[in-house]
Amino acid sequence: TRQVQYLFGLTKTMRLVYQDEGGTAPHERYMVVAGIVIDADRQLVAIENHLDILAQKHIPEADRPGFIFHAMDIWSGKRYFQDREKWPMEKRLAILRDLARVPAHFDTPVAWGYVDKTVFPDPKFAIAFDPAEVDVATHVMAFTDCSLVVEMFMRECTTNEIALVIAEDRDIVRLAVKEAHAMYRNPKAIKRYGLQRNNLLPFRHIRDTVHFAKKPESRHLQLADACTFFIKGHLNQSVREDFLYGELRRMLLVFPSSDPTQASALELPRTTGS
Repeated sequence: TRQVQYLFGLTKTMRLVYQDEGGTAPHERYMVVAGIVIDADRQLVAIENHLDILAQKHIPEADRPGFIFHAMDIWSGKRYFQDREKWPMEKRLAILRDLARVPAHFDTPVAWGYVDKTVFPDPKFAIAFDPAEVDVATHVMAFTDCSLVVEMFMRECTTNEIALVIAEDRDIVRLAVKEAHAMYRNPKAIKRYGLQRNNLLPFRHIRDTVHFAKKPESRHLQLADACTFFIKGHLNQSVREDFLYGELRRMLLVFPSSDPTQASALELPRTTGS
């Protein structure tokens, strides 16, 4: 039976969840964490190769070694893309469009979570914490929401599969994220802190600790960065060319509500061909 297979570790597939965050700047309203859920056997190498091909398509050969897809830089025309004559908006949008199409091309689900920083923390209590502490707590909350969506997907849309999380390595939040993740996997801690009301806790399909990597080390984190940027832009209603979010939307496991100012922006999960 499925339960026996699970208990004895007879799993079929490992999913790798690459998570990246956006919205860390103080002026940004939303902190967003998005994660691409990759079939390690079928998609890991294929997606990496595809992103390398996109670099060959858009970036001059001399500049490809060490090139990183960073959606904010591409959109804003910063750093590598600061020469606006060489990199007009049309060329930069073409890169972003190709990135937005990757999840659907590979049928790769995208989980995400967010925190509206205008309502968290409560202004009555925010004065008791310094900005760094608020930043860490906000990041952990968005990370948690994203991970809960991954766990939901694994339970509802896969059979006898497990997931491993690889997150963007931010020094300031690394320890807090690892501790929170360990708690969500610990039945005793779930009971101790009264979290058992959430039927997705403790995690059953998300295994092991959180692993960390830098974006230059991982094309998959660069894709997660792009997904985060498109979702955050949609929530902020700041990305005029919202066709980028439109390319991504059908792969989202949860959808933003029609009013992004609501306390909860999650609708029902989608199913996937996975």
